[in-house]
Amino acid sequence: MAQIIKDRGLADDHWRLLESAAGRLPEVSPLEDVIVPVDHWRAERDWFRRHAGRIGVWLKPGEDPALIAEDLPVQTFAYFLVGS
Repeated sequence: MAQIIKDRGLADDHWRLLESAAGRLPEVSPLEDVIVPVDHWRAERDWFRRHAGRIGVWLKPGEDPALIAEDLPVQTFAYFLVGS
């Protein structure tokens, strides 16, 4: 498992970035914490809403957060700035 820096120390990274291969996402276990590209979130949001694990939505530089603003409660948002 990959590690990240959290609270000034190393911690296991439980999140899995789902990347599309030929327009499809890989299989996901029911309790897995995943980060999903915004286009897949918008196409399959009902499935992801039923997913028992935590969900992050991946917005690429230039993609407007308004694409998902109405889909998620405000308290679930986390903001990440990723360089291009």
